[in-house]
Amino acid sequence: MTATHVLVVDDLAHQRVEIHARELGGGGITLLKEWQGEGGAPFPVIMISGHGTIETAVEATRFGAYDYVEKPLSLTKLLLTVRGALGGDDQRPPEAAARIARDTRVELVGASRAITDLRQRLARLARSDVAALVRGEAGTGKRTAARLIHDTGGRPSGSFVDIDLSSLSAERGHAALFEADGPLARAGGATAVIHDIARLDAPGQARLSDWLSERGRAQAPRLIALTASDLRQAVEQGTFRSDLYHTLDSAPVRVPPLREHAEDVPELLEYWTNRLVAEEGLTYRHFDVAAQNRLRQYDWPGNVAELVSLVRQLLALGEGVEIGAREVDRALRALRCAAPVCNLLRSDAPDEDHNPRRRAGRLLGCLQFGRRGRRHHRRRHRLAGPAEPAG
Repeated sequence: MTATHVLVVDDLAHQRVEIHARELGGGGITLLKEWQGEGGAPFPVIMISGHGTIETAVEATRFGAYDYVEKPLSLTKLLLTVRGALGGDDQRPPEAAARIARDTRVELVGASRAITDLRQRLARLARSDVAALVRGEAGTGKRTAARLIHDTGGRPSGSFVDIDLSSLSAERGHAALFEADGPLARAGGATAVIHDIARLDAPGQARLSDWLSERGRAQAPRLIALTASDLRQAVEQGTFRSDLYHTLDSAPVRVPPLREHAEDVPELLEYWTNRLVAEEGLTYRHFDVAAQNRLRQYDWPGNVAELVSLVRQLLALGEGVEIGAREVDRALRALRCAAPVCNLLRSDAPDEDHNPRRRAGRLLGCLQFGRRGRRHHRRRHRLAGPAEPAG
């Protein structure tokens, strides 16, 4: 910390900020001690340092600092810290509250043609009130798309009700959707989102088809169905009602997999880094150009959800400000090896190419699967397995 300390005093009554500078030889801790001797600081204090330690942070808060923030700064985290220090939404100027509300809304991140087209389609759908079907692979952001339809449509102040079919009572079955105290009734005149619509049983499909044909009644919620399945194929196989499919498919939305808009990866990395720092208190780190390029070339089988998991892991477990390509490669291997199929590696196996363990491991990118590779994998991830002879 330098000898010059900038003190920001927020005058809530006049909605203005005055900035004062004070030269101190002893640093910010000295100033906090002085204030403590005078009955405490006249306003919340946030300490900022590029060379801080845990001991410094503890000392700062012991002498009255509201919080302690280390450089390099995450603007998102700093703003949230300042807002917390100022005491909550009720003390913010109206224009600041509106700006914060915009900042915390669900976002569809990216400037690619695929995402731009998706935004435009969602905006058109938001102007109508028809039932919609949002399709996409797992992890692409189908719920985000549904939320944007709700937020930008005619019912943004109404409730947004998520309906997980697997959570419904087994005794009552999916008919529980339509009961007086069921989720569709709770949605009222707002938006109801049914996750994984392909799981809906036959009686539930029949009831939903009838419900959609009658939903002109007042206070009926708008329905948005999500699926990662091929419903057209399900219709052909007789497991999904044709009339329900065509009703939903009159307003279809396809959320593209991340591999189809990989140019958005750098922006997604920045967005999720700032968001996780702000919401989960993780330490800010920056993806260097090599790391960003490596991740643009990755095929993202888990889509945006996998990207978020990767960012969270790198922020939580990594060290240093910069995240490089080698660290990214290690993290990707760790994420892939967390998949259940990697449990196959717990057993020994011959090295023939036709061996399923070898093919699974090569697909996941965990390691090269010779005997030495398997030993290395077990040591690194502490996996149990039969001892292999040396050599």
